[in-house]
Amino acid sequence: MSRNTLLGAACLLLVGLLVGYIAGSGGPSLKEIDQAVSARLDAASKAEAERAAALDARVAELGTRVDAVSADVKSGADAVQGLGDRLGGNLADLGTRLGDTVNAAGASSVAALQGGLERLQQRLAAAPAANPAADVPQAGAAAPEGHATGLPAGTAAGETLALADAARVFVSRVDDAAGEALVYIDGEPMTLKVGETAPFQAGGEECQLTLAAVDRGHASLTGGCGSDLPKVEGTSPGAVAVLADGAVRVFVSAVDQQSARIAINGIATQEVAVGETVDVASGEKACRVTVTGVDRGHVTLDAACS
Repeated sequence: MSRNTLLGAACLLLVGLLVGYIAGSGGPSLKEIDQAVSARLDAASKAEAERAAALDARVAELGTRVDAVSADVKSGADAVQGLGDRLGGNLADLGTRLGDTVNAAGASSVAALQGGLERLQQRLAAAPAANPAADVPQAGAAAPEGHATGLPAGTAAGETLALADAARVFVSRVDDAAGEALVYIDGEPMTLKVGETAPFQAGGEECQLTLAAVDRGHASLTGGCGSDLPKVEGTSPGAVAVLADGAVRVFVSAVDQQSARIAINGIATQEVAVGETVDVASGEKACRVTVTGVDRGHVTLDAACS
């Protein structure tokens, strides 16, 4: 309640007392009325002063908080500005050092290149003049020993060969020294040696792939699927091959992609890889039995006796 309201109420009270006094007899005297009004006004003034003091205290407390918040904000701004200054200085220093490093590396590379060119010029100047006629092969002359002539035959490493429209063979690596090639048949890896044949399935058909030769990083591959395959030759597991005019009898126990398990002139079996030879006696004869190849579960054998 405001001071004006209290004063208005006191005035109304005074008027009421005066009216009562005038209207009635034996009412309070003017002094008594004045004392009562003064007491009421003093009480109202005291209450208003207390409320004003409390409001001033709250305003002072709020001002203190605002000052604290402002100090925190200023401190944060100073910290951010200091961080920005340090970051800018670090970036500038990093750019300077990076530029110095690049310049040094560029100068070193140029110097190395110039030195290499100078050494190459010196070697060319010191080399004897070549005789162009000596490098031209004469008609009918034989090629140097150990060097193939003409273009290499076969599929180069990195190329793909379509096999009978049923499978795709990717040549990954060709090793001329080892006589082998790494190929991927429809994504499946397989290492073949020269002369080796690998059977596989493609499009629901029986297929086979043979590495016929390797030539300067190229692989000569042959094969087919289904009806394109040649007739199976050799001896199947469970059968006996009679060789060397009957002097050698070979029982075939099992055949895989690169070897066969066989028993020669007896019941003891042994595993022989393609290309391997086994010495065996037949009466007074000395015989040699060779596994020459395997094809779709069949093994081809050769034997000679002396």
